[in-house]
Amino acid sequence: LGRDFAQRNNYSDETARRIDEEVQRLVQTGYEKARKILDRHQSVLERIGDAWRSSRRAGENSEAAEADIRTVASEALFRGSREIAIEHNGARYLLKITRQGKLILNK
Repeated sequence: LGRDFAQRNNYSDETARRIDEEVQRLVQTGYEKARKILDRHQSVLERIGDAWRSSRRAGENSEAAEADIRTVASEALFRGSREIAIEHNGARYLLKITRQGKLILNK
């Protein structure tokens, strides 16, 4: 890799200068076009930013709400059994662990 940088170019210094100028012109032109597009659509970009910030805040709020939910490990709930009964509003439900390890709630 270092050898490639040390080798002499196959073109003159004048050609190298012209290449550098053209590259600089292309980069500057691209920058100016991009800037004009962003300026022209600034209100749309601001609405997108507002929506993104709003969704981030909503996500943070839902994560905080989930943190308030009481969590019980299934091992502690079942205590070695594969089925437990849950009474709710006068009805009895059975919560079972399937052979595949999934939970099923039946009335």
